[in-house]
Amino acid sequence: MAGLDSFRELRPRSVASEVADSIRAAINSGALAPGHHLVEREIAKSLGVSTIAVREAFGLLGRRESSNASPSGNVHGHAQPRRSARSD
Repeated sequence: MAGLDSFRELRPRSVASEVADSIRAAINSGALAPGHHLVEREIAKSLGVSTIAVREAFGLLGRRESSNASPSGNVHGHAQPRRSARSD
């Protein structure tokens, strides 16, 4: 079929990646204020996932600098600067 060559192969995503995307979207949309204390149990219950998946998501977010994790496991969100769709 014509045009199907432009599709890229899909890769399975982990629950933690989905949770991280949900948290990131909430931070960037303003639903969670910058510096808001994120609680594993509350997020897990809200999203219907395990606290392990949320903990892994916090790790993913920390690596991408969307959040600040302290040694005690507390996490605070930080809004990411919006990137322009234009490339001047």
